Amino acid sequence: MGSHLLLSLAKANNAIRALIRPGSDPKKILAVWNHYTNDPDSLFERIDWYTVDLLNRASLAEALQGAHQVYHCAARVSFDPRRKSEIWNANVTLTRNLVNCCLELTNVKLIHVSSVAAIGRPREDGISDETCGWPVKPASIYSKTKTLAELEVWRGITEGLNAVIVNPSVILGPGDWKKGSAMIFDTIRKGLMFYPGGATGFVDVSDVAEVMVALGNSELSGERYILNSADLSFRELFEKVAINLHRKPPSYSISPFMTSLAWIVEWMLTLVTKKEPRITRHSARSAHSVQSYSSEKICNALPYSFRNIDETIREIAAFYTKDKKAKE
Repeated sequence: MGSHLLLSLAKANNAIRALIRPGSDPKKILAVWNHYTNDPDSLFERIDWYTVDLLNRASLAEALQGAHQVYHCAARVSFDPRRKSEIWNANVTLTRNLVNCCLELTNVKLIHVSSVAAIGRPREDGISDETCGWPVKPASIYSKTKTLAELEVWRGITEGLNAVIVNPSVILGPGDWKKGSAMIFDTIRKGLMFYPGGATGFVDVSDVAEVMVALGNSELSGERYILNSADLSFRELFEKVAINLHRKPPSYSISPFMTSLAWIVEWMLTLVTKKEPRITRHSARSAHSVQSYSSEKICNALPYSFRNIDETIREIAAFYTKDKKAKE
């Protein structure tokens, strides 16, 4: 998300200061930028890279001096309860510090990336929109921390902070093909026979970046906006990805029992390997839940039209294929 946002800001000739954690390599974003521009290095040079301990409020305050727009993309996406402290610090503590620092500045606007994981129960028609509030009993540590992080921003808004919040659904885009939603393309290329019975919303990463920049430059404030291009069943998503990768689509439905069994086996393996589990109790349940999201509010507010999700999948599949051929 951050690499695409930086690209959008750099193309618009903005003066940019990007905050990175100690030990981070900012040049990793060039692997993503190469998909979109023939001259990523010149854009990269426009950015002032600032290494900072994001959990140290004093260091963070110093890094934010002179800012007029602050885009908050930093988060820890994990459903592993063993990482509770790490997830809490990355999502809640960091956001609290950032809000407090922004409140001390003048003429600054905060654009915060939340998640549909922070959206409450759907309406009676089964569709979730911005009126649905927040989860009363969050289903995972990730959902809980993203909800609390968003509430920190709302607390800042009540104290006079100029801020807007975006709640993207599952973000699709090129990046590390071994992590996040991008892993779907790598998994299907290697061969996948099964699909779960659930459905959820998906959005192009470029749409999220463009909407954030547009909101940063707008007069809109004190609002949250769901960003969702289309609702797809996992079967539909996997079929579209497989077709664009010239692979056979998964043809067998996996039952909730088998998915539950899979996460239990995965949990037992991680006790030995100490690695992040590829499937958790939460992700196993989510794979069979049906969720639908409305982007009507943001489309009317800007206005904005989201990319066709078929075009998104086709473009990402082309990027993935290009990367794989380059490494062969």
